[in-house]
Amino acid sequence: MLTDTTIRAAKASEKARKLFDANGLYLHITEKGTKIWRLKYPFQGKEKLISLGRYPTVSLKETREKAMEARKTLETGSDPSTERKLKKQAAGNTFELVAREWHELQSAKWTDKYSARVMNLLTRNFSPLSAQSQ
Repeated sequence: MLTDTTIRAAKASEKARKLFDANGLYLHITEKGTKIWRLKYPFQGKEKLISLGRYPTVSLKETREKAMEARKTLETGSDPSTERKLKKQAAGNTFELVAREWHELQSAKWTDKYSARVMNLLTRNFSPLSAQSQ
């Protein structure tokens, strides 16, 4: 198992290399010295790989916690990679969210009529907005 001292002492070499921790968790060290946490795991008969962050931004302790969460997701029968993508989409800046925030900020400078016209154009031309138009 890795220690923080071992990780700090690890330097770049001519080829990328891996320092293994446990249960598929390892630190990938690039030729330039970038240290990236990765977790390798099997899912539906295929080997999958996810990145858990960069060292030292993400510590060894945090990485082990993230890896444990990923393993719990696997135990439920879900792919951690897919789950992460879904969470990012749900929390991310969708066009609709950004458009509504922009409209709200700009509408203070506009007349009510123009504000309504802009929102109408947005909802008419971009279908995700039209589902929840004002």
